[in-house]
Amino acid sequence: QFDETASLAFLFEDHIAVLASIESFHDIRAINKIGRVLPPYASSMGKAITAFQERSMANRILEVYGLVKRTPRTVTDRDAIYAEFESVRQLGYSCDRGEAMEGGVCIGAPIMSPNGRVELAASLAVPLIRMDETREQSIIAGLLAATRDMAEILKNV
Repeated sequence: QFDETASLAFLFEDHIAVLASIESFHDIRAINKIGRVLPPYASSMGKAITAFQERSMANRILEVYGLVKRTPRTVTDRDAIYAEFESVRQLGYSCDRGEAMEGGVCIGAPIMSPNGRVELAASLAVPLIRMDETREQSIIAGLLAATRDMAEILKNV
């Protein structure tokens, strides 16, 4: 729908890894590698999954990955990270604005499993040169609709 890189990630025990990724056809694009372990505090899918875990599990995920400053925008303060997780729970989506990789914006959303847990998330990654407020709002709406559809599909599997 948006011709940007779309990805899916899953919580494997105590780390979050990319399951699938479809790259944009634009010459300038974000990429995601299958199997890549995501920073739970700096990537949109990492935030979308970690935010919905019980506090003890969120702590474990953060400990396993570690709090490493990946870019100048990366937040490594635990209180600020947990405040952002609260915001993600309230909004229903997460953002990575150059925290995991400079030059891009990534919007992520959790996918609720039939048991009420969040172990999956989807995202769209967009280079800053193609992002503006109107497009961002459109991507958020489209991603939230898609992840709701994915959750419905999981109910019927």
